Amino acid sequence: MKGKISIMVFFILGITTNVYAQGYKKQTQFTGTKPTVSNESLGAINFISRSGETGYKLYVNGASSSTTFVDGRNHTLTGGLVGSGNKPGIQTDLAKSTISSSNVTINGNPAKKGNWNTDISVPEWLNYFKHIADYTITQDTTWQSTTIGSPSSYKVVYVDDAKLTLGTDFRGYGVLAIYDRNPNKTEPILQMLSNATWYGLILVYQGDNEKESNEVTYIKLNGQAPLDIKDFIIVAEKSCVLGRSVTINSGNVGVNNSKGTLTTNNYLTFRASVYGDVITLGNNNTIYGDLGYNDLTYGSNLKVYGDKITPLSLPLVGLPLFPSFTKGKTNINVGNYQTYYLSPGKYKNITLGVGATLYLRGGTYDIRQLTAYDFAWTYTTCRSFFFPILYKVSRGKNISPSSPNSGSR
Repeated sequence: MKGKISIMVFFILGITTNVYAQGYKKQTQFTGTKPTVSNESLGAINFISRSGETGYKLYVNGASSSTTFVDGRNHTLTGGLVGSGNKPGIQTDLAKSTISSSNVTINGNPAKKGNWNTDISVPEWLNYFKHIADYTITQDTTWQSTTIGSPSSYKVVYVDDAKLTLGTDFRGYGVLAIYDRNPNKTEPILQMLSNATWYGLILVYQGDNEKESNEVTYIKLNGQAPLDIKDFIIVAEKSCVLGRSVTINSGNVGVNNSKGTLTTNNYLTFRASVYGDVITLGNNNTIYGDLGYNDLTYGSNLKVYGDKITPLSLPLVGLPLFPSFTKGKTNINVGNYQTYYLSPGKYKNITLGVGATLYLRGGTYDIRQLTAYDFAWTYTTCRSFFFPILYKVSRGKNISPSSPNSGSR
């Protein structure tokens, strides 16, 4: 399931919850009412309101229906379907219209179910899972690259009005019970990123809803395929700095390593996505793809049309081994608005003036440093070339690599 989010009902939970809890040897710690919650009635995500009152809503938003799944069918732990078991994908004790979803594939029979008779009072439900919980979360928490429970040791996680983020390579087994006291239309109570997977059941209760009617409990499932180096136009190992008014017309920009920094000036436009551990953006930056980060600082008028992905797992991609080479001794200086054709070889420093144009013929270029000022262009005159740079690249604004012969950039 690499690169996909899944929330699934598994046949291992095919017994009632009070018996299930005894399997933890924790039932003796809680002597109150033991409500029966059977997977004969439960779906993958179950949304419970307060006494069936109106004005409650659940919104499940995915990144793409091809990478984000909620599946109420019975599965094995390897993802295979089991028998004819086919439970709802998402269900609620309210009308089915209470459930809203976008960009997510929901499987089950039915995919969405309303007017579910829970046979559970809300106080019983909350009190029960609160007391048998293996993990109680009361403040915003992120779990990634870890596993909670196992196929032979299921866990109950109780979330009390805090945001839980399940990141890359997270696996969870058991029951995830969420009490959303202060529903918010823009801030998810549960966020699952990348290939995070919950094996079992998710139960969500929306709180008293006293401040405003029509409040929305928000679950965000940002399932994405692993990043591929071929989708990037710029990948730096440790740091990347982009000057004023730069436009990246295609391809992602990222800094690969942990503690790597990506810094921009003002008036930058990215037509794809931007990724980095520590990102500092100037004023008036626009990103048409996603923005992935662990630490973000930005100026005024930042526009992100994709998703903001945090936390971000690093490294982003597997980079090829950087070649060992020796720089040349020859400097190349292309004057303002001049054109220069360069043959493969070893060079020290290459400088492109304002509006200069550099044509690169096919082959390998070993360069210490490339500096290009405003409105400079580089073109390739063939379909392939290799371009290792020993020291750094400095670019002005509106600099674009291009190929008049549809070659590689």
